[in-house]
Amino acid sequence: PYIANMQLSREDAIELLAAEKADAVAFGKAYIANPDLYERLLQDAPLNELKLENMIGTDVAQGYIDYPFLNKQLAES
Repeated sequence: PYIANMQLSREDAIELLAAEKADAVAFGKAYIANPDLYERLLQDAPLNELKLENMIGTDVAQGYIDYPFLNKQLAES
């Protein structure tokens, strides 16, 4: 089995799977910023931006645990 990764967009993932160039796809950093990534990809919803400045070498939790879920963002708009 081949699992494609490396900064894939939703469109890249769909194309790779449809063309059978990959058996599965993986989204690493996108899951950190989007705890509901699966739902966002299904709905073709916008993704949260990853806060790299808060990730490695800091002593704060921001950037790991404070990303909003899509349903909360939609309710607030």
